Amino acid sequence: MEAPNKPEYIWEISDIMDFIQQSESFLMTQINTDDGDEIAWRIAECINLIPAMNNALASAKWHTDTAYRAEWEHVQSIYATDNPTPLYAASVLKDYIKSRTAEAQALLLRAEKLSSGVIHALDGLRSILSKLKEDRRASSYGQNL
Repeated sequence: MEAPNKPEYIWEISDIMDFIQQSESFLMTQINTDDGDEIAWRIAECINLIPAMNNALASAKWHTDTAYRAEWEHVQSIYATDNPTPLYAASVLKDYIKSRTAEAQALLLRAEKLSSGVIHALDGLRSILSKLKEDRRASSYGQNL
């Protein structure tokens, strides 16, 4: 069985890596947590990352599944031609195939970690923005007394 045709919406591996690296760089950039405008801008940027992040994640999953499928078919072809009786336990074959697809799995893991990183960054930024709002409210309340 030949490898499936890559759908148009699936990103190339190099594009996924570029996106992950740029996004990680963005997330690691220090910001002034006392500046509400900067926090709001960062929240907007994180929200803008989500659609592309989902595409990167789906594309990485497709590449991982494709690599796994190719290795599985390779193992199956060896058994079909050399020895129809399995020489190894299924768990050993699974580990073997996973080791042969380690690069694709690492890409998928990075995409998954980026996805959770963006969501956690959004949660943290919203908490910081809420604190700034409360501080401002408390400050204006104190001035009105």
